[in-house]
Amino acid sequence: MNDDEKTSPRNTILRRICFIQVGIITAATALLFVLMTREFGFFWHTFMLGGLGASIALQRNIAKKPEEKLEYLAGDRIAIAMPVVVGREVLGLFSYRTFSQAVIAHGRAATKNRKLDPLELTVDECMEPKPHFARVTDEFVEWFDVIDRSDSVLIGSPNRLQGIVTAMDILRYLYRVASPFVLIGEVELAIRALMQMAVDPVTLAACAHECLKDKYEAETMPTELQAMTFNDYIQIVGDGRRWGHFEPFFGGNRVRTRAKLEQLRDIRNVIFHFRREITVEEHQTLAANRDWMLRKARTADARQKEGQQ
Repeated sequence: MNDDEKTSPRNTILRRICFIQVGIITAATALLFVLMTREFGFFWHTFMLGGLGASIALQRNIAKKPEEKLEYLAGDRIAIAMPVVVGREVLGLFSYRTFSQAVIAHGRAATKNRKLDPLELTVDECMEPKPHFARVTDEFVEWFDVIDRSDSVLIGSPNRLQGIVTAMDILRYLYRVASPFVLIGEVELAIRALMQMAVDPVTLAACAHECLKDKYEAETMPTELQAMTFNDYIQIVGDGRRWGHFEPFFGGNRVRTRAKLEQLRDIRNVIFHFRREITVEEHQTLAANRDWMLRKARTADARQKEGQQ
């Protein structure tokens, strides 16, 4: 790859997008490696944990009795952590981690004549006897160290269990909150990359003065992409007088292209002004238009390289 290819707008934007995606994928993979699986019997509710919120799996079909043998759990899909309950009292917490520790401890006590069968262990032999309890009003950042060690934290008190928060619950919540911002960031960077490929700085400045003159005074006119708003991009790209510059890169029909960008702008405003949580359909629209722009950037870059050969 030569220096021009390394510094092309399309390659710059793709590198930035890759860094964002790799960070999310790496965090998810590391947590998935630890967290394994989850039981089907969960009902999901959202509680405010320190004002940020976290998904809490309410206890349902996950509490086990201390005298229960593990052979009766062998066919179950075991959750990452299961409270051990008698009546309304939480006696401990059973998990993959506590089970592994119990197997190791009992394995050391095994003899040649008496081999250890892990399924003969009872739940109370494998549970953590003094689990941590958080309050619904706590900031979950206060419990990161506990969750890092135990993979989960109980919500409520020993005689009033309200639910469980796991590392995956927090990851899912943060992903749900952050992913729209990541998608919008990718969209804006892709638009800039396409516009940079379509026009040089002098032509961009001329487009701005012609298409944005009703919005800005001459002395405050933004002439660089970084200084423009998302709506400024729409006004320039979607202006019929300048469409000839951008049509080879955005492709298709000018009216349809402008409509897509305006749809993205409206969703962007909902996200950035925290008006409400975007709908599933809006998230899908955001992702689909992000993919559309990245395809346009790849196509434009490929055509430029073909023309240089």
